[in-house]
Amino acid sequence: MQFIRRLTKPMTASTTRSAAHGMTAATTTRGPAHRAVRASNSSAAAGASATSTTPSRSDSRHGGRGGSWHQALLPYTQHPETYDPAREVFAYSESTVTIYDQYPKSSVHLLVMPRRVVTNVSALDPAKEEDVRVVDQVDAECQRVLALMQAKHPTLRFRLGLHAVPSMTQLHVHLISQDFARAEKLKTKQHWNSFTTAFFVDWEWVVDEFKAGRKVTFEKQEYEQMLKSPLKCHECTDLPAFTNMPRLKAHLDSQPHGVRDDENASK
Repeated sequence: MQFIRRLTKPMTASTTRSAAHGMTAATTTRGPAHRAVRASNSSAAAGASATSTTPSRSDSRHGGRGGSWHQALLPYTQHPETYDPAREVFAYSESTVTIYDQYPKSSVHLLVMPRRVVTNVSALDPAKEEDVRVVDQVDAECQRVLALMQAKHPTLRFRLGLHAVPSMTQLHVHLISQDFARAEKLKTKQHWNSFTTAFFVDWEWVVDEFKAGRKVTFEKQEYEQMLKSPLKCHECTDLPAFTNMPRLKAHLDSQPHGVRDDENASK
C-alpha cells in the first residue's frame, strides 16, 4: 500500500506485492509538508533492492582524495581498520561503521553506516529479512553512539537523521549536535537548510515506518526545494529570515541554542 502524505492533500493508496516473499509491502512517500520532530536528548533518539556488492578498495576518502566524491563513503565500509581512529573512523563492527564527518556542521557530527552497500534508505524493502536486519543493526549502533555522545557531552542536544535526498552513495545516518553557531564548515544556505528543515528526516521516523512494513521514499523535487528556503533560525521561529549566513551565525552565537535545559543536563 502506498501512502502519499501531504499537508493539504488526502492520502491515496495503491497496493503492491513482493512476489518473492508473498507479502504486501507498503511504500510511504514523504512530502516536505512533514515537519521533522526534534529528537529528545533524554530518550534513545531521533525502488530497487539494495545490493550486497562490496566496493573495490581505492584511495577515495570522505571529502575526496581521488575517485568520485559521491562514492567517497564506500571505502569506509570495506576497510574501516585502515583509517585513523582519532579523526576518521569512530567505531566499526562486522555490520556497521561509524565515522567522523570530515566537514562537520556542528561540534559533534558523526555518520553511522551499514557495512553492506546500501545506496540509500529507499533501496531497503521491509518485506525482505536481510533489509530489516540492516535497519536493526544501524539503529542499534545509532542508539549506542548517541548514548556515548550524550554521556560525553551532557549539555548538548543531538538529533539522529538522514537527508531526504542524499548527496553521497551509501546509506548514512547523521548524529549531529544542535550547536551550529561555531561550525566552520557550516557556510551556505544549503548546508543550513539540509539540517534544520524537513529535508533532515528523523531516523526514528524512518525506523517506525520500516517496522510498520512501509517502504520509505521521498519526493525528490519537492524536498530539494527545501534547500532554497529562507535562512531562518531553527529555534526562534518568530524571527524574520536572515539575509546571509554570517548574520544567522552571529544570532546563533548569541543564543543558547543546542544546549540542554532539562534537569539531566546538570547530572
